[in-house]
Parts: sequence; structure tokens; C-alpha cells
Amino acid sequence: MESSAAFPAFPNFAPLSPDLYAAYRERYAQLSAPYCDFSLNNLLIWLDQRDDVALSAAGECLVLRFSSVFDHNRRGYALFGTGDVERVARDVLHSIAAQGEETTLCMIPGETVALIGNKDGLCIEEESRNADYIIHTGTARALEGSNYGNLRRRLNLFRKLYPDAELVALDLRDRQSSHLVRQSVEAWAGENLTKNDPEGLDLRAITKHLDLAGVIPVHARGLMIGGRLASVSIYHYPPHKGWLIFNHLRCDGRYRGLFAYSLYQMIDWAHANGTQWINLEQDLGKPGLRRIKLLFRLNHYLRRYSISLAGK
Repeated sequence: MESSAAFPAFPNFAPLSPDLYAAYRERYAQLSAPYCDFSLNNLLIWLDQRDDVALSAAGECLVLRFSSVFDHNRRGYALFGTGDVERVARDVLHSIAAQGEETTLCMIPGETVALIGNKDGLCIEEESRNADYIIHTGTARALEGSNYGNLRRRLNLFRKLYPDAELVALDLRDRQSSHLVRQSVEAWAGENLTKNDPEGLDLRAITKHLDLAGVIPVHARGLMIGGRLASVSIYHYPPHKGWLIFNHLRCDGRYRGLFAYSLYQMIDWAHANGTQWINLEQDLGKPGLRRIKLLFRLNHYLRRYSISLAGK
């Protein structure tokens, strides 16, 4: 298969290294919306937790190979692109089948799947746990209508309990700020780690994101209550204009309603600073995550799919 100048042609792969970051961002920017798993930041903190992500060019698509931390570190393949998807998908599936590997491509963006004209011989299934939650900041910050009644009550109660709460910027490139965030996140994990993140995957992703703050753009804001850091929101801007990807929100569990209030403050701040859309990432099939994301009444999903060979 033909390759781009930066990436080897499939079936050859190259490790994701800093010298490929710019070329990768350029490919990713060709998608009409920022599907979170393919953002460079998310790719590095989630799919590269085993430091083995590799890339290959196939026509107008990029193929990714990685060890999936969500599937017992089993090797996984994904792809995204803006053309020639049918041929690429079939070639990749037949290639990995010939190697005796599981013949499934995962996390494929809906707009990439939509480009497959002939689906004969392919099994295409939606991955509901991987759908990105997208909210419109102008709508979410207004809190208008009965659908937002529960959230309005939560926020009003929080304001009465903690009237001095203030959202401030945190520079993760600054050693002191980074250390404060690390210490706080680890302390807050505490008893909740076993319940919400038994394998420590999210905590590991946050730590890796903090480590990368001097290499790739990573942003953070904190909610201060009584001069104390009570929550940390970590996010980044994809190359898609008007978008923000919300990566992590960690809170001190001693403050009632802090998660919802912190997220609302971030939405309000983002809207005031020109962000129209926020990608809240997936719920990963976790009911608790789904409930809190739905409090803000998503505008739509960015859906993902798996593709396999029929009968395999």
C-alpha cells in the first residue's frame, strides 16, 4: 500500500515518536470532529500506556497498533481516515488474520465507517461504550428548561455551601503547580480508587499526562475553596476550531456536589473563552460516568464502530 512521507506503508509500522507528532496531528485534523481516542494527547496517555503504539499509512487512512489496557493488554488495531476505507479495512483485516491475530478493527470513527460503500463480507457493529459525549457550551451553561432542573438545584446548593469557590488556572509546566496536582489527585483517589478505578488506569493516565505537559499542550484549571485546591480539571485543545477535549476531573470527596459544580464552571469558562463544543469522552460502559455526563444534556454523540470479517 502507498504511504505518506511520514509513515511507513502498511503492513510496516513505526513507533509513535515525537518527530511524528506534527504529521499525526495533520492527519487527525482531517476528521470533521475530534474523536477523543485519536487525539494525540489521548493516544499517548491511553493507547500508549504500554509504550508500544505504532502507526502505518494505508491509502488515506492511518492504522494504529497498540496493547489495549482495557482488554488485558491484548494487541489491538484501529484506523481512521477520510477515504479508501473499504479497501484499507479489508486489506488490514486479511493481513492480521494471516498473522493468526484476532481479526477485528476497533474504535473506528462513524464518519470513517460511513465511507464504506460495499459492506459485503464485513461485520460492522457499534461500540456503544466508546461513543463520545458532545455538549454545546452555550446550551449547557444556560441551564434553561426542565431538563436542567436537577442540575440547577445541585449547583445552587453548592453555591450556598461554598460561596467562595473560585476557578483558577494551573500551569502544569510549573514544577510547583504540577507537584500540587499530583499530590492532590493521588490523595483524592484514596478509598475511591478500588471502587471507581480498580486497576488504577485513570490515575496512570493522569500521571502520564502530567509528565507530558512540557512536550505537548496540556491545560488545567483548579477550583479553590477557602484557599485549598478542591478539584482539578485537565483538558486540551484539538486542532479542530471551537473544540475542547475534557480529559480528567478529580475532586476532593469531602465537598458535596463538587464534581457537577466543577464541570459546570469549566463549561461556563470554556464558553466565555470561545469554545463551542466540548468532548466529554466516553462512559466506558460505567453507569456512574454515564449519569454524570447526562446531567449536562449532551447535544450528540461521536459514535465508534468495530469491523471484522463476516464469519470470523
